[in-house]
Amino acid sequence: PQRAQLRELVRELAPLAEVVIATRSLHPRSADPDRIAAEFMTLVKEVRTAPDTLSAIALALQMAGPEDLVLATGSLFIVAEMLEWAGLAEVRDEL
Repeated sequence: PQRAQLRELVRELAPLAEVVIATRSLHPRSADPDRIAAEFMTLVKEVRTAPDTLSAIALALQMAGPEDLVLATGSLFIVAEMLEWAGLAEVRDEL
């Protein structure tokens, strides 16, 4: 996302989060997780990065307690990868 779009997204999500795990989708133009993490650093208690969505979900589930909510958001590419991971979407090779 453009810097202004990223800042707006961070401003909306930061008050809802105790922990943020910034990652990137498989899309070649995905945003750099370090750049995303930097935007959250002063607003969220704990910020981490993960190199890909599978690593991010593994880390999130490892950190989450039984009463915690794990939310995957950002781009539609991230959401699609999470749906595939959860077995709720089919991978299509035609694209």
